[in-house]
Amino acid sequence: MNASPPIFVGRSSLWNNPFEGRPKIGAERARILYGYWLPGTLHPYVLRCAGFGHDEIDGLERMRKRVVASFDQLRDQRLICRCGNPRTCHRPILARASEAAQ
Repeated sequence: MNASPPIFVGRSSLWNNPFEGRPKIGAERARILYGYWLPGTLHPYVLRCAGFGHDEIDGLERMRKRVVASFDQLRDQRLICRCGNPRTCHRPILARASEAAQ
């Protein structure tokens, strides 16, 4: 880690968890979905079952590609999120994925 200011990865950032706050999903499921979505292994059928429409699914894929393309900005940085719950926070998933993408 370097001495740069931490990077915020919560809501309102590019790196937010797009499943968090979604009706009927809950924080734990949102983290699970994020864990499959980020590497591109979340099947659209699962998203449809979770209530996402076709346009939303397309938008999620565009967002995922932007997030993955930005991993170099996150590598070796301290990431912070305001959710405050280490058990359901997406930040560790994002940190591992950005470090592994070297």
